[in-house]
Amino acid sequence: MKMTGMDVRLIVTPPPHAGGKLWYTVRIHTDEGIDGLGESMPHFAFAGMEKSYRTLALCAYERWFSNRDPFGRDALMQAAYNEFCAGHPDMLGMSVLSAIEMAMWDICGKALRRPVCDLLGGAHRKRLRAYSYISYDDMRANGKNYADLVGDPALVRERALEMAEMGFTALKIDPLEYRIPLGSQPQKPYPLEREDFRRTHAVLDALKDAVGESCDILIGTHGQMTTAGAIRYAKHLECYDPLFYEEPVPPGNMEEMARVQRATSIPIAAGERIMTVYEASCAVECGALAVLQPDLGTCGGITQAYRMAAVAQSHFATLSPHLWGGPILTSAAIQLSLSIPNFLIQECILTADGFYRTIAPHMPRWEKGYLYPSGGAGLGVELDEKTLEQYLLH
Repeated sequence: MKMTGMDVRLIVTPPPHAGGKLWYTVRIHTDEGIDGLGESMPHFAFAGMEKSYRTLALCAYERWFSNRDPFGRDALMQAAYNEFCAGHPDMLGMSVLSAIEMAMWDICGKALRRPVCDLLGGAHRKRLRAYSYISYDDMRANGKNYADLVGDPALVRERALEMAEMGFTALKIDPLEYRIPLGSQPQKPYPLEREDFRRTHAVLDALKDAVGESCDILIGTHGQMTTAGAIRYAKHLECYDPLFYEEPVPPGNMEEMARVQRATSIPIAAGERIMTVYEASCAVECGALAVLQPDLGTCGGITQAYRMAAVAQSHFATLSPHLWGGPILTSAAIQLSLSIPNFLIQECILTADGFYRTIAPHMPRWEKGYLYPSGGAGLGVELDEKTLEQYLLH
């Protein structure tokens, strides 16, 4: 089998832009008529230059993957990593390679008529416990943003209760994101102020009052804090017994994150900006993390994420794949999470419904707090090409 071409599709999501305003996707064609889908999660690395993703992805495909056999994906990826990324992870290059690698896995699974999790050794479970940020599916469409929600304990209580009644058993929130509005958020990392602690207790008290013991609380910070601030913040969080405390400090210095972990009983989680098994190994081995959160659209793809899971397993740590993207990334994360023994919980964008199912009608389903695979071969997802056309950025 040979790969014969690749299409790059930038999908513009409608309001409220759940999973991002733009989904960076690829479709690889083969000489046997089997196509594979992949998706990148480049954070904001392409902000303002989104179309350059298409140029970069096509150049990488032509140089390292065109006319090659997708079953040789690991050797192809190693060559591309050594040259395209100069043997060192970077957000631009790794996001592009992640999508291409994912598409090759999709092709191989379809060729063998098996889901990707079977190619990884088989499923350890039939369903995946899922969590989501506390958010509204129509929040921005109604003129609100995430800061409006987390800045209002009454709204948090109301929405958390709604989501718990939907079936969620775990909810995530970043109480510090009330600072999001332009001009109110200092450069990261920043020291915390008394107002940060006051607002955090007000919001988490409301959340705990709404869900009681029916839901785990997950603290989803975004590397905002200094090390000292993160340790102080952890002391305030411990009374809420969070399932984990995510990326309290920037991931550029894992020794500092390890200092936070040593100072608290709350499991520290991070990984959406950790790329390759090399960075994951350093993070886990220095004691920085109890929960590793690779994003399959950034870390190097399915193979790298699977290797990260093995590193975490060797240190009795768990894996909870990060997710911010569309149906392809969601489906890929599900295939990985099914296949690893040390899975903790899967991130989901609300119930992965709405626009997700508009363009991918048969994607995996969410039901009462759990994600279920579609049962299809490869990643188990296909896009409705006719519907998709109106959402493409040309």
